[in-house]
Amino acid sequence: LILCFTTTVLAKPQQTQTQDATESKPTPAIYNGNDMVGYIYHGCYNETTELEGTGGGTRALYMGKSDVKPGEMTVQKCLSFCKTAIEGGYKFAGLEYAKECWCAQQLLSLSAKLDDAQCTLPCDGDKSQICGDALKLTV
Repeated sequence: LILCFTTTVLAKPQQTQTQDATESKPTPAIYNGNDMVGYIYHGCYNETTELEGTGGGTRALYMGKSDVKPGEMTVQKCLSFCKTAIEGGYKFAGLEYAKECWCAQQLLSLSAKLDDAQCTLPCDGDKSQICGDALKLTV
């Protein structure tokens, strides 16, 4: 996810019912909850590490910090990390590959906005939330 610091809050993810009426499973969705610590959702963006012109691996969210939490990552953990990693917080927070959190002050211009349907991996720590995809960030 790439999220930008602001005070706008959007709607919570929807849940869908399975065929068994006694069991309810959340469908992974872009998270836009009330606890987004000042960030808003901007969209699904491609990672730039494999693009020509990135100097052999420059990331879409570069010159910032990252946190990898296999089995634990959630949108809230990433946003909190990016908000507190430096004084004043990073402007952008992005989630990638279900467990990676990337923070930066800017999004590389080579990173293109994609259709949200291309970011489909559920977060390792909360399967109801989307945490990017392989080489794709929810920002």
